[in-house]
Amino acid sequence: MFNRFKKKAPVIHGIYILSFTAEKMDDETLAPVLDIAQKMLAQKDNGFARLWNARSNATPTETANHLYNAEMHNPQTMQMTMDTWLIGQHDTKFEPQFGVNFFPDAMRDPQGRENYFLYYFDAEIEEPPKKFSLVDMFE
Repeated sequence: MFNRFKKKAPVIHGIYILSFTAEKMDDETLAPVLDIAQKMLAQKDNGFARLWNARSNATPTETANHLYNAEMHNPQTMQMTMDTWLIGQHDTKFEPQFGVNFFPDAMRDPQGRENYFLYYFDAEIEEPPKKFSLVDMFE
């Protein structure tokens, strides 16, 4: 009877991670940094942890790295870079919803330099049910 209130697991078509780091990194160097960033973000954000844990072994995960330049990169330019990367290289539409399917994060490296990570989940996520109101019945 109450199964309709149970949350459905999200269906994840792909995970895209764009990093802006103090040093340009190849995939081999970037992988452990992304592992650390992912674990830190999962501890801070339950929504991210839920999506990350819902992925399967078949879920494609794509990563890219850019050299971070404080004079050039700000939240808008980083988001535009991600949009261009997704459309240009992965033919994926970028429809970010902060805290739902898009999770930007930052951390400092051991030398104290800033590093930014943008996580985008191309996913079907069940919308939370709308709160019921008697007023809605009469409109």
